Amino acid sequence: NLKAAVLNLEKSIQNSNTSQKPFSILMIDGDNIRAYNSINYAAGDEMIRDMCVVYKESVRPNDFVARWRSGDEFLVILPDTPTTGAKVIGERIRLAVKEASKTWKFPVTVSIGVASYPTHGDNINTLIDTVESANKRAKDQGKDQVVLAD
Repeated sequence: NLKAAVLNLEKSIQNSNTSQKPFSILMIDGDNIRAYNSINYAAGDEMIRDMCVVYKESVRPNDFVARWRSGDEFLVILPDTPTTGAKVIGERIRLAVKEASKTWKFPVTVSIGVASYPTHGDNINTLIDTVESANKRAKDQGKDQVVLAD
């Protein structure tokens, strides 16, 4: 999925440069999910699959969801979406996970960072660094929230 995400980011940058429309990305990371892996890794994998279903149901048909570098990190690419719209979608995802997980073995929350092209970076590396920093701030500020990049 990482390779597909990078290819999709490259395509999104090209499309944005052609259309002059921004796009945004979300970096989603689960909060306090160790309880699942303490059962066993299969339970953790099942929870990640359940989270992915919630993500897919919470985004639009043209949005792209991919598992990112490890574990429960996900990247969402939102075409033709400025920062304000991306924050709304991030909040929708955050609330949907919180609600859906009430019926899971352990309720979970997610922290989400938001960045937009070209405002927060004009290449993949800068954009990813920026959205990861926003996600880290969401975690550091208490988790279970959506934080916009600086």
